[in-house]
Amino acid sequence: MELEFTAYGHEIQVTDIGRPSHMPAGHSKGVVFTVDSPGPLGEVYDSGDGRFEASRDGRHLDIYDSAEKAAKAVVRAALSIRTRAEHVAWCKQRALEYVDQGELGQALASMTSDMRKHDDPDDPIDPTLIVFIYMEGTRLAAADDRAGFRRFIEGFD
Repeated sequence: MELEFTAYGHEIQVTDIGRPSHMPAGHSKGVVFTVDSPGPLGEVYDSGDGRFEASRDGRHLDIYDSAEKAAKAVVRAALSIRTRAEHVAWCKQRALEYVDQGELGQALASMTSDMRKHDDPDDPIDPTLIVFIYMEGTRLAAADDRAGFRRFIEGFD
């Protein structure tokens, strides 16, 4: 199997290099593919049963149902691109640090600014979510409702 696609602004080639001399735990058969852009970024192991394991620098990333999804995970790891869920968790953590200090305006500014920094075109953050966060956060900050602000931030993903 050969696979070529564009992800995160990079041309990606997934090249079959045959049966590896070592296989990750749980794999009894299959082939390994290198993910190149332009040099090797990591590997995708085909288990032969419809599952593909993404690996980078010998570190297991996750199991996917397609080689392309596994290859994109390798590219994300190589480029240090967070998934949407990872990015939202990071935004929430930073905003909650301000909430803990009683700085609700800073928490709101941090949350809305950080949410706009997500750069994964395959899993974007809806801009209307950022507007909603701003509107509701403004209301809670104006009321100086620290507990409400915390519940609000913790309550979405």
